[in-house]
Amino acid sequence: MIFSGVEGESARNVIQYLLDTEEPVLEEVQKRMRKSCSIIKFANAQERKEKEEELYKAFAGAKFSPLQKFELKSAYQRIDHTAKQIQDYESMMQETLEPFKSQLELLESIPGISHLSAKQILGEIGP
Repeated sequence: MIFSGVEGESARNVIQYLLDTEEPVLEEVQKRMRKSCSIIKFANAQERKEKEEELYKAFAGAKFSPLQKFELKSAYQRIDHTAKQIQDYESMMQETLEPFKSQLELLESIPGISHLSAKQILGEIGP
């Protein structure tokens, strides 16, 4: 049973709980997992329940060493910092391209050209 990534909401909630807790409790792990978390596609509800039970058992007694806690916290800080930088760049790009809104809309009217592609084209060749 695997989360789709460590930056997802459920995985992050569970990992944060494990970082903050000395003796994890399975019920607490379960509370932190969203029902819609993408941990695997299941054939039916019974299979999902069985797989979730395996996941909860995997967390039983899960403990991070001080070094592992430090590394995980550092990794999340880098992820958060990078996400913030991306947001800042997107805001700056939005402001910069505002005067070219009509050109962007025209480019996006071409089949197969997404909003991002239109921005890239405009950035490469200009208005």
